[in-house]
Amino acid sequence: MKRRALMLWTAAWCALGAPAAGAACPPWPAWESFRAHFVSEGGRVIDPAEAAQYTTSEGQSYGLFFALAGNDRASFERILRWTEDNLAGGDLTARLPAWQWGRRADASWGVTDANAASDADLWIAYALAEAGRLWQAPQYSALAQLLAERIVREETAQVAGLGRV
Repeated sequence: MKRRALMLWTAAWCALGAPAAGAACPPWPAWESFRAHFVSEGGRVIDPAEAAQYTTSEGQSYGLFFALAGNDRASFERILRWTEDNLAGGDLTARLPAWQWGRRADASWGVTDANAASDADLWIAYALAEAGRLWQAPQYSALAQLLAERIVREETAQVAGLGRV
């Protein structure tokens, strides 16, 4: 329990403080292990639990967040590029990411379920917003804003007596 708390504290410290101050994060073995076992060179986060080795928008969103927490901008950029190219048809400003990608019935690789997953979309927007702030990268901040606006438009509804949910 103490080790887990220390890892979480280190991740939070790196994500919220060190990059903003220009300091280097200490190595984060959990991220390095996750990246080595589940993230391809091209930035695809692979779920080995399924024989089909699917990739999901949730997995991509976690990869983005972990890369951010580990101050690993190169991995963040690879994961983001793969997500945009393969789950969002090449343009995250035009569409939300599909939730599942893998081997199709015809043996080709691609989107297997084009529906969006709001939890993943929120994590992606958050990771982008924090990346923009911490790495002083306005392109990430702008993409986070566009993605958040699309989430509100496409993944929420107006409910009488409650407002937008």
